[in-house]
Amino acid sequence: MPLVKNKVRVADVTYFKVKGVWRYLSVTMDLYSQRIISWSLDRNRTMEVTKQTLKNAIKQRKPQGDLMLHTDEI
Repeated sequence: MPLVKNKVRVADVTYFKVKGVWRYLSVTMDLYSQRIISWSLDRNRTMEVTKQTLKNAIKQRKPQGDLMLHTDEI
């Protein structure tokens, strides 16, 4: 199946230390363009941070019809 803009998105959460403090980065990317659509950075890894990233991605790109989201998070 060929990739089509704004039809398949991937999302992930990663973490890293900044000046000794853990930060959690949540990202959503359009797989076709490989561009970041939305991201959130926070001191805490919560479901709210991830939900806000996904909500912002939908607001930014307003997908039409079917949309597939792939993530290895459970």
